[in-house]
Amino acid sequence: MAVFHPHTVKCICGQTLTVLLADSINVKRSPEAREKILRGELHRTTCPACKRQMTVEKPFYYTDLTRNAFFKVFPRGERHLWKQASADLDTASALVPDSVAVSKGRTLRVLFGMDELREKLVAQDANIDDRVLELMKVLLVHEHPVLLRRAPQEPGRCLAP
Repeated sequence: MAVFHPHTVKCICGQTLTVLLADSINVKRSPEAREKILRGELHRTTCPACKRQMTVEKPFYYTDLTRNAFFKVFPRGERHLWKQASADLDTASALVPDSVAVSKGRTLRVLFGMDELREKLVAQDANIDDRVLELMKVLLVHEHPVLLRRAPQEPGRCLAP
C-alpha cells in the first residue's frame, strides 16, 4: 500500500498547483510505485501554466518487505540532517516486529532525493551491495577530483511545503 496526500506546490513561473505526494510506500503492496521510481515518474508533475516538468521533493518512507529494506527519503537540500534522520529511521524500524520483517539483515538507508532512491533500487536489481557502490564512488572521486565540479542544477525541482 502507498499513502498519498495532496500538497500545494509552486512552480518557478509562479503557478500554484496541487499534486499527490507519497508519505509512505510499501512496494510489496504497491509494486507499481517501484516501477514509477525506476522510470523517474514518482513525484513528477507538469505545470499547467508553463508546461515545465518538475520533481517535487518531500520526505517519505519506502519499504520493501521482500528485500527487507527500509528507506527514508528526504529532499536533497536536507542532507545536513543526516544524523538525526538516521536515528529516526532506526527508531521507526525498531517498531516493525520480526513477524513482519526480520530485524537481522535489515537494510536501513537515509536517502536524499529521488535520484538516490532510484540508484538504490537499480543496485538491488543488479545484486550490487550499495555499501560497496558508495565506497567505489568515494574512491573514484578521490582519484578524479574533477568529478566534484557541479553541473548546473536541473530546473524544475521544487520542495513540497
